[in-house]
Amino acid sequence: AHIDRSWAVRHLAFFEEAGPEGCDGLLPGSPVASGEADGHPPSNALPSKPADSEWRASCIECAPGAAWIGVLFANPSDVRCVEFEQSEEAMDTTLELTLEVWDGSAW
Repeated sequence: AHIDRSWAVRHLAFFEEAGPEGCDGLLPGSPVASGEADGHPPSNALPSKPADSEWRASCIECAPGAAWIGVLFANPSDVRCVEFEQSEEAMDTTLELTLEVWDGSAW
């Protein structure tokens, strides 16, 4: 989806389990992204982030697929729950997302 400014993500986390109370069993990993705006690295979206921080894409008015953020796991992991929160500013959000997984050879 077209983004008028720089896409911003406040929270991104992947978990082993989904239960009645929400996600459980945080899967640790290293943040990865298509790029970052100055002072807004992808680590700012992970659970261990500083308060009120966010990742921002390096592109402005990003084309579909140009901006992405994720987590690289040390070992193959089964993700059964995802937490995701975008910016509170509507101009910094997208209405469409694609969740992809790398199986070791293809997306």
